[in-house]
Amino acid sequence: MYTHYLSKHNMSKSAIDVLVFGNKTAYQAYRKKIAPSLQSESVGFYSWRDNKAAVLYNSSIAEAERTALHEATHVINAKNFGRMPKWFNEGMADVFSMTTVTGQYISIPPAFHRLRFLNSAAPRILLIDLLRSTTAQWVSEQRAGYYAYAWSLAFFLMQPRNQPLMKVFQQTMARDKCDVIDSADYFETNYPGGLQKLDRDWRSWQRSASGITLAF
Repeated sequence: MYTHYLSKHNMSKSAIDVLVFGNKTAYQAYRKKIAPSLQSESVGFYSWRDNKAAVLYNSSIAEAERTALHEATHVINAKNFGRMPKWFNEGMADVFSMTTVTGQYISIPPAFHRLRFLNSAAPRILLIDLLRSTTAQWVSEQRAGYYAYAWSLAFFLMQPRNQPLMKVFQQTMARDKCDVIDSADYFETNYPGGLQKLDRDWRSWQRSASGITLAF
C-alpha cells in the first residue's frame, strides 16, 4: 500500500519478530524488561532497539491482529522514513491496523472506536499542537485524544483527493531520514489555503468519515 506513495525500488525491505503473549503476566514482565517507560495498560509495543514487537492476546483474534498490524507499521515507517513526526507514525499505524484482505482486494475501513471518541465530549486538540506534538504529550492525560486525532488526520490525508499531497509529503520524509520534518510548516506551504483551510476541511470531513473506506 505504501507503493502508492513511495516508488517500490526506493523502498527498504522490512523484517520484524512479532511475539504474541497469551499470558498477561508474561507480557508485562517482557514489557518491563524491554520498554519499562511504557504505560502498563498497553496491549502492544515495538522496540526500535531490538526490532521486536510484542502483542498481548486477550481472547480476541481480531484485536491481536490489529495490534500486530499497528506495530508492524512502525517497522515499515522506521525503515523508510527514519525520524518522523509522532502523529504520522502513530496515525498511519492506526490506519493500517484496520486493513482487511479479501483475495487481491485490500480495504481499510474507518476506526469506529476513534470516531466515537472524536464525536464525544473529549477535549479538542488543535491541529498545530497535533502536528508539533512531543512524546511527553503522547503519554499525558490527553494520550487517547492524540491517538484519535492522529488516526483521523492520517486517514483524511490518504483520501484520493489528498493523495498527491500525501505522496510528496512521504517522499520528502524518505529523502532525509535523519531530520524530523516540520509538518506544520509543510502543510502551511503546500496545502491549498494553508493550515487554517486544512483544519476546516479535515474537521468537516471527520463528521462524515464513518461511511468512507479506503480501497487498494
